[in-house]
Amino acid sequence: ERGDAIEIRTAAAATIHALEKAVNAPLGIRLIGVKQVRAFDAELIVVSLNREEQRQKLVGIVVIGEDPRRAAALAVLNALNRSLGNQLLRNF
Repeated sequence: ERGDAIEIRTAAAATIHALEKAVNAPLGIRLIGVKQVRAFDAELIVVSLNREEQRQKLVGIVVIGEDPRRAAALAVLNALNRSLGNQLLRNF
């Protein structure tokens, strides 16, 4: 893969790892893929995740803006928004 694709995938994976450290528990999330796409005259980052315990697919999408790595991290957070909130409530 090109350098840009590896960088956005690494940013997405690092975001999942950081979230697991923040909640001090494994989230059971697997990164399926990260892709930069163009739709409706906008550059987007799309992240696909798999929540293993619930056999659930999650997708997050963000307009890239200036930093594709930041957009990849935000796309992960968007995909996990509701389920991560529930996990935080259970841990605290």
